[in-house]
Amino acid sequence: MARSNEKSHQIIENIKRKKLCEIFKLLDSDGDGYISSTKIDIASVGTDILEAFAPLLCEMEELNQTLSLQEFIEAAEKLLKVNNKYFQLIF
Repeated sequence: MARSNEKSHQIIENIKRKKLCEIFKLLDSDGDGYISSTKIDIASVGTDILEAFAPLLCEMEELNQTLSLQEFIEAAEKLLKVNNKYFQLIF
């Protein structure tokens, strides 16, 4: 049974990472491999995604920060753990 749970967890983690990669690509409107609050074309991003990631995007803007894919995934996972309702919206 433990192996089954481990496999299930790994499948869920892979799906989550794939979805976060898709969201990163949406946010990376110029395709340079980084996102920043000043270069995001919000017209191409759904309101559910904008709502879910608003705290992260606001923090990026306040700090004038850019994120790579890996940095975005790490920050998004922390955000989604804190605010679980958005996790259900996105996945």
